[in-house]
Amino acid sequence: MATLVGIFKDKKDLSSPNTAKVVADGRGYAMYFSRSVIPGSRGISFRLSNYLKHIGIYAYRRDILFKLISWPQSALEKVEKLEQLRALEHGVKIKMIKTGYHPLAVDTPADLSRINKILRTQSFT
Repeated sequence: MATLVGIFKDKKDLSSPNTAKVVADGRGYAMYFSRSVIPGSRGISFRLSNYLKHIGIYAYRRDILFKLISWPQSALEKVEKLEQLRALEHGVKIKMIKTGYHPLAVDTPADLSRINKILRTQSFT
């Protein structure tokens, strides 16, 4: 399993519970996803660009996808409301692929209004 991640551009986005954050190990595999800011800062300065933002586009091997849909929601998945935690709790490795692309997220009604405004004002021909 693999997914896209980017870096955060602003602190407001980082602190938003509507944005999933992820920490990765030294080989680029997910260790944990959260709606909270992770890693937590305990008085140590950590640059904004060190935080990973989960973009939410996945790639699955067929066998993993069928396993995921057969497993019930996990405890952490229910708490965080993040489906990828089900995979981690079952030992599935999730490779983090970094991208410089910064897509427009649609996580809230306000985001949808903002996107609709953009779509009304731009030409796509």
